[in-house]
Amino acid sequence: MTNDGFLNIYTIDSKFGQFNAVSTALLRVRIQEINAMAAMDKLKGTKEYGTAVKESALSAMVAAKDMVFQPVQTLKTAASGVAVAFRRAGDSMFGAKRSDTEDSRFKSLIGFTNYKREYACDLGVDVYSRNEVLQDRLNEISWVGFAGGLTVSAAMAAVPGGAGIAMTAIGTTRLSREIFKTQPPADLRRANTEKLKAMGIDPSTVEMFINESIFSPREQTLLVSALDEMKGVSDRDRFVQLAALTNNADMALFRQRQAEMYAGYHKAVSPLGQFVSVGQVPGARAANGALVFNFSHRLSGVDRFAGAVGCQHRYFGESTAGRYSKGDVDHG
Repeated sequence: MTNDGFLNIYTIDSKFGQFNAVSTALLRVRIQEINAMAAMDKLKGTKEYGTAVKESALSAMVAAKDMVFQPVQTLKTAASGVAVAFRRAGDSMFGAKRSDTEDSRFKSLIGFTNYKREYACDLGVDVYSRNEVLQDRLNEISWVGFAGGLTVSAAMAAVPGGAGIAMTAIGTTRLSREIFKTQPPADLRRANTEKLKAMGIDPSTVEMFINESIFSPREQTLLVSALDEMKGVSDRDRFVQLAALTNNADMALFRQRQAEMYAGYHKAVSPLGQFVSVGQVPGARAANGALVFNFSHRLSGVDRFAGAVGCQHRYFGESTAGRYSKGDVDHG
């Protein structure tokens, strides 16, 4: 483990390879993903999975397999000028820009992504994870299920001792993980847009944030839902404006978890009155006038930051966002 002055950076060695995690929050996610990959290995050893592999090889969808596993190369060689024109027209009609973490539209069109979302949900991992090793393995078993007719429930039941994995409840937003299992990204974006507009966020800010492809559909949805829970808190557009300027994946996760933290503080510690910002850092004013800065884990640089802005603070032991008690949240 190292520290960059603000965040702990972890290196995780596993039988699936070496993974990095920038923050303790992401470390927990990576451990969950490693456990899920171990469960996938168990699944691949079952008779039911072996039968589905044979069925998938005979499936009418076998011709689409290369499009699923090598979408960029295959589409590049297969697309004519007419196809490109239609694809671009389709992009315009489909609305908001897709997230960098989403599967291709082809996978969605043939129904593959529905299977993948179900497998990810039952394995307790984020279908939009940026872990490429996890994505490769998830694509593999999802394809066998999709083309070989192996339902998710049958696959999980076939694993010796059960998958043995349960998704850690994350978030103060009370969102069930089922929404990420049943709702495609386009529907999530549409709902997020409507919620932001209902909050009174400027339409141009909404458009800029919704089209910020660095946020995964899950991160964007959890962030918006957290803001939506803070009814009556003014200037929520400040938080959205800062989020729209996010330019890397680590900061996207940080913004999402911060939004959840503020929602938890608002509910369990002290009502918030309005959002403020100090540079690129979103803060809030509590109803009693206190300046509040929430962080999802102990940052070594917070002492310097608090001194610079002239506020007091205290730490809490990092836990899943949403489990708050009176002493759990950093505040000024």
